[in-house]
Amino acid sequence: MKLSTYFSPIKIQTYRLEQLILREHQHLRYLSFLRQSQYWPKNRLVSFVSFRLKSLISHAYETVPYYRRVFDSQGLDVRDLRLPADIQKIPFLSSDDIRSSGKQLISRSFPLNVLQAKPTSGSTGKPRILYQTRDFKLWKRAFVRRQYEWLGYSLGDRVAVLWGSEFYFRMKNFRDKLENVLLNHVELNTFRITEDMIRSYAERLANFHPQFIESYMSAIYLLAKTVRRHGIAGIHPKAIMTTSEILFPKIRKFIEDTFECPVFDRYGANEVDGISLECPGGAGMHINLEGNFLEFVGRNGPVKENEMGEIVITNLYNYGMPLIRYRIGDFASYSNQTCQCGKTLPVMGNLHGRIHDFVVSSDGSLLDPYFFVKVISPTLVQEFKIDQESAGEVTILLKTDNFEHDSQQILEKILWLDPGMKVRFKRLDSWPISASGKYRFVESKAKIDWF
Repeated sequence: MKLSTYFSPIKIQTYRLEQLILREHQHLRYLSFLRQSQYWPKNRLVSFVSFRLKSLISHAYETVPYYRRVFDSQGLDVRDLRLPADIQKIPFLSSDDIRSSGKQLISRSFPLNVLQAKPTSGSTGKPRILYQTRDFKLWKRAFVRRQYEWLGYSLGDRVAVLWGSEFYFRMKNFRDKLENVLLNHVELNTFRITEDMIRSYAERLANFHPQFIESYMSAIYLLAKTVRRHGIAGIHPKAIMTTSEILFPKIRKFIEDTFECPVFDRYGANEVDGISLECPGGAGMHINLEGNFLEFVGRNGPVKENEMGEIVITNLYNYGMPLIRYRIGDFASYSNQTCQCGKTLPVMGNLHGRIHDFVVSSDGSLLDPYFFVKVISPTLVQEFKIDQESAGEVTILLKTDNFEHDSQQILEKILWLDPGMKVRFKRLDSWPISASGKYRFVESKAKIDWF
């Protein structure tokens, strides 16, 4: 056997380590920029976003067949667009557009083999493939690191991530695992949760002593219940970051009381990744404006401050497959409030959920899922779930020791708002989560004709 052949695995792993260090260095340059830009004057931030939008949209028209066709059909000349104001002239992009257009959305400037394919179905259950550049991934990494720093993170702090994606864990390679070891991170798969699994995770984290935890809301809630039930001690992080599901007050308080630390809600999506994070300063969720341009749109155009609108997003860094004015399906409000933390990044208010999280009333209007949170919160209900098959009818599942009393109290408040609503109540025996580890407390299959 040749000596060079004997040492080739070591050379390969050394090369991978070198690439890991290089990647870390590149994202740190982006992070250094973001640490400064978050305090820029607002007019400088707007100028920066305008420049990035012009660059992205020009690139999309010149190199992406889909956008060339759409812009030409609308008679749009990208040279005449005043951005960000004129972005409203560009048609929306939907998840169906992504699925049906396929590779027509990919820039000709990037060979397919240099892009990372990312299969996703989001909350729609309809599979599609996204393609992302290496530079996009580096920016994403920098944005996430900055969000952690808002909560007090320093390099080397112990971080535990509870994540429900089978594809994500299947794609983990040696470099990723080595990176977790070097950065002091632990990742736990919550794609299919069992009682024994969540208890083993709790015991593992009790030995790991994480300083920060990032998790689906439902996964950390199940972990908190398991910790209480079995008296497992040793999990006391500085902060917990929840994501992917609506975090409502009773669940937040339960998690905070269990782990004796604050919980911060983070908003992101597979298509564009980290979008915003709840700030300890208390103003709301700071938007990563340098990476994602957000619009809040109603039936008649942009909504006013503190009004609920659909989030329309343009990612500023994925030139391989640009997503311009993408209807992500979520609803929220925005605020012009100044945050005590000193950051000038814009603030997003409450996340109201996805279109299928809204209940369709008897007159066809949409009831905000937070209406049900407010109605149910004063009762002794521990957990609940709302299912809707058709407009004007709901089934409410309750876990409570006072079923009759709580049901009547909730019914009166719902009928006060919508006298025509038909409401059925059932007992809820267990916390209903999907195979991905997520929990949706409102699921509506009712058709929305006007949406």
